[in-house]
Amino acid sequence: MQFDAGNALDGAGDQLVYLKRYPGRATTIHLKEHSKTNPKALIGEGDIPWAEVLQLCRKGGTRWYLIEEEKEGLDPLTAVDLSLKNFKKLIR
Repeated sequence: MQFDAGNALDGAGDQLVYLKRYPGRATTIHLKEHSKTNPKALIGEGDIPWAEVLQLCRKGGTRWYLIEEEKEGLDPLTAVDLSLKNFKKLIR
């Protein structure tokens, strides 16, 4: 299954609950930030508890991490570049 971390939180869900409930099923994860106060937040700048999400993904065997950025105000390639840099900091 491809898990969408941003949409899970945006839909009033809790990513951690689903990743714990279905361990090993999120072979890919769709990385997109969600923030109640900053609609332009990039990965690592919003409300998603990335450290816990990524730890559960590692334990569950997630193989692919897909970054999506569709925020207004930034050139798409710039947004993806910044998000990738933020993501690399999170996985250290």
